[in-house]
Amino acid sequence: MISAKKVPFTFLYQTLTTEDFISYLVNHAKGSAYPAVGAADFENACVVVPCKKLLTIFDNVMLPIPIITNRLQAKNANLRRTREMLLPRLISGEVDVSRLDIAIPEEAVA
Repeated sequence: MISAKKVPFTFLYQTLTTEDFISYLVNHAKGSAYPAVGAADFENACVVVPCKKLLTIFDNVMLPIPIITNRLQAKNANLRRTREMLLPRLISGEVDVSRLDIAIPEEAVA
């Protein structure tokens, strides 16, 4: 199991999702119908780990990104649910929008 015990999770995530690391995993996958990478492949992978000071600076810069990403994903899910609820009602005429003052850009009409 991979865990961030010695390095910040932000560094571990960024390192394990690089194209180089993914290529390494693809090249070490075994099996044709369901290619998989074994634990030994992860253990044998070479990862350059900077000093603690640089790891701390990296983590301070990167930490807000997953937090903001999670918030935006939650907002998108809420907007998607709202759209799925409202769109059928708008199309059927159940919700009357004729009296709303909605400015439609000319590009959208054309």
